[in-house]
Amino acid sequence: MKIPLVLTLVGTLLTSMVPANARTLAKEPSEPHGIADATLSLPPVPNDMRLFIDELNEQLSEEISFSAIELNDGRDGFAVYWHGDLEPLEGHLRDLPKQYSVEVKPTKFVPGELKDEARRLVQSGQVIGAGVNVDASSIHVTIPDSGARSAKPVVSRFPIVSDTGDILPSLSRNDDTIGHGGAWIAIPAKNFKCSTAFGVTNNVVTGMLTAAHCADVGDAIQTAAGRSYGTVNQRSVTHDAALIIGKPGGYASGFYQNDIGTNPNDDPYDIPVFGSLNPVVNDEVCFSPAFRGLSCGHIVTYAGYTWSFPDSGMNYIQGFQTTHANSKRYIGKGDSGGPGFVLTFDDYGVAPYAATIVSGIQQSAPPGNCDSGLLEHQTDCSHIVLSTGVRGALYSFGFEILD
Repeated sequence: MKIPLVLTLVGTLLTSMVPANARTLAKEPSEPHGIADATLSLPPVPNDMRLFIDELNEQLSEEISFSAIELNDGRDGFAVYWHGDLEPLEGHLRDLPKQYSVEVKPTKFVPGELKDEARRLVQSGQVIGAGVNVDASSIHVTIPDSGARSAKPVVSRFPIVSDTGDILPSLSRNDDTIGHGGAWIAIPAKNFKCSTAFGVTNNVVTGMLTAAHCADVGDAIQTAAGRSYGTVNQRSVTHDAALIIGKPGGYASGFYQNDIGTNPNDDPYDIPVFGSLNPVVNDEVCFSPAFRGLSCGHIVTYAGYTWSFPDSGMNYIQGFQTTHANSKRYIGKGDSGGPGFVLTFDDYGVAPYAATIVSGIQQSAPPGNCDSGLLEHQTDCSHIVLSTGVRGALYSFGFEILD
């Protein structure tokens, strides 16, 4: 195994490195409402470094030697976990802004092989969740609770680290915030209540994202007050994402916005989003679903996690696992489809970027009551959240975040 190599690279961030759907911060108030009051476990990431990392992550995502990118706690650099010859990697790192550092760390096994194996374990039904550890030394799996369904023995040619529990779909903001992300919606056909995520557009029509397990294509969506909100137009099971479109001229037509509500139920405060980013390991995600309101401190433990909802017939969902820094149970039932965002900052202040959509929670018995939200919504919650990537859903649907 090669010794870890530390590279401090000099350069400037090229315009071509900035994602097309990301924009630099506008000269607006430096503290969007609600963010200053949220408890961040780690500082927000500098905007120029974060955009560089986002592009780098996209460029390396199909490389078999690439495991993951991990931010450091000081937010002045990051690590790339890589297997074997560094030459294919070095060219991607030359344009890192000079004030930041990157450390290249070797992995034990070929990361791409472990990622394929994690996917196989979930799809075969041996486990209900799996993620490759950042150094590609093992695969972490979740085995179903024996009381819920019969667990199968896990057989793999790679080292396995396991826990036991269940992964559950995390099945209110009312009409005054219904056009925003984080609003309460109802699906009469399923008798579900879920949350909206982010307003989107394909430059012809606008829509709203939510979770795929909340509704099927063609299902009518209603507001908390029972008014028509739109219909599910597309659905991606892999990304657990659904696209809601309003009828032309109807109540929701043109009403979807790019703002996220930051308090539960009928509190009208909201913040704008500035585009979309893919989270990386050690990113801090802030969630703001309908029933719970804003909570930060959710740290990305796996940036490539795979899970299933066997009882819902969804056997391959991919996205991110976060664990709350203080083990707070902030996300639970009813929060499916809610928005998760990451924060960057520059001279103009902080900016939220759309990152994930709440899909499920991981529970080990016994489940615990929520540490947030209104008393009547103190249902089962968890400090481990599974959420899917907004970027993948956007690519699948051919939409982008509303500007």
